[in-house]
Amino acid sequence: MQQPQGFSDGTNRVCRLNKAIYGLCQAARRFYIRLDEILKKLGYKRLAADWAIWIREDGAFIEVHVDDMADDDKTLDDVAALFSEFMELKDLGEIRDYLSISMHFDDSKNVFLLS
Repeated sequence: MQQPQGFSDGTNRVCRLNKAIYGLCQAARRFYIRLDEILKKLGYKRLAADWAIWIREDGAFIEVHVDDMADDDKTLDDVAALFSEFMELKDLGEIRDYLSISMHFDDSKNVFLLS
């Protein structure tokens, strides 16, 4: 590690990283490894064909994209409760915007995309 450009004091000292910062190259891999450990403890097995999907013997499943998770409705609350024992969770509620596209759900859970 080197001092950032423009911050050199001529001593060739380096910065010491106290903890990983979200967004580092290793952050996604560390999250995935930790996620896999937790899901295995909860009885899920990763699919060999797709490493972003875990399934349990009772048919419950979890799919992951980056650090977002989706599952079938019957296990959402159960999984969230179990996960909170292992890591801090933040429920942002129902999605409203994605890639600058507004989303609206009606009573039947139909999705309407609005630009």
